[in-house]
Amino acid sequence: MGKNRVKYGCSQCGYEAAKWLGRCPGCGAWNTMVEEVVRNPLKELAEKRVAVPLSSIADEEVARFSSGIGELDRVLGGGVV
Repeated sequence: MGKNRVKYGCSQCGYEAAKWLGRCPGCGAWNTMVEEVVRNPLKELAEKRVAVPLSSIADEEVARFSSGIGELDRVLGGGVV
């Protein structure tokens, strides 16, 4: 899981920076950089996931195509899916 990131944005011109700056490089205003917490959307998705037992997943037969190489087909379980 990644951490929530912090970015700084100028309240006058909207310039964004990774660290706090006393003077905005975009518009030149002083002390206008405001801290914003940027949430990681992948972290939110990972928190919602629930483990499912393999026995509850339906087993489907899928057509396999031979590659023409016997050993490769054997390793792939009968061919390329």
